[in-house]
Amino acid sequence: MQQRAPHAIAKPRHTDALAVRVGLVDGARFTVPARHGQRLTDLIRAYGLEIDADCHVRIADAWLDALPPADLIEQSKLTGFARSGRASRLASSLVMTDDLDGLELEVQPESLVAQTSWAAG
Repeated sequence: MQQRAPHAIAKPRHTDALAVRVGLVDGARFTVPARHGQRLTDLIRAYGLEIDADCHVRIADAWLDALPPADLIEQSKLTGFARSGRASRLASSLVMTDDLDGLELEVQPESLVAQTSWAAG
């Protein structure tokens, strides 16, 4: 009977403890916990950032090949952003998987909803 090589053993899938490293253009950086199957828009909002529905993010170069290609609708929406490029994606189009654990991205300023503050009286 032939034995399996140690490197051929599949690693477990659907890890519960995933993470995304989120940056803002002002230099702020934080790590957001994520779950398998969670959309990036949902996890960014859960962290407390107010973002629009078509949140424009830039993906770190090291992660570009790990993502599925953008479909025609996403590509069309991305053309509406003045600073879109090869690393541009819509957070709503990306869903967390084990392969994306540690994903690094930067939320673009046009996707942040302006925070309003007011004082009573």
